[in-house]
Amino acid sequence: MTTTLVLIWKLNCSKCEQVKPLLTKWFEKYDNVMVHMHESKEPEAKALIKEFGLTLAPTLLVFNGAKLAGKIEYGFTEKGLVNGIEKLTGKKLE
Repeated sequence: MTTTLVLIWKLNCSKCEQVKPLLTKWFEKYDNVMVHMHESKEPEAKALIKEFGLTLAPTLLVFNGAKLAGKIEYGFTEKGLVNGIEKLTGKKLE
């Protein structure tokens, strides 16, 4: 089952800029990870913000297959993100 990571980010957000390269690296490294990144003013982002009641940026939505496993709004270090994603999906990133 594929893990899909959807990052909602804002312009001029330093934490957002820090996490984007990590997600790009994982997309290239892990066969079972899909990554989508949307700036908060894009229509796709606005729809997700409304649907999931998001209030912070960056926010990382973590989907296990088509089902939302949870969201990460803090811990945007590589280790923190890996731990959060693995906890939400119940599987190792590989």
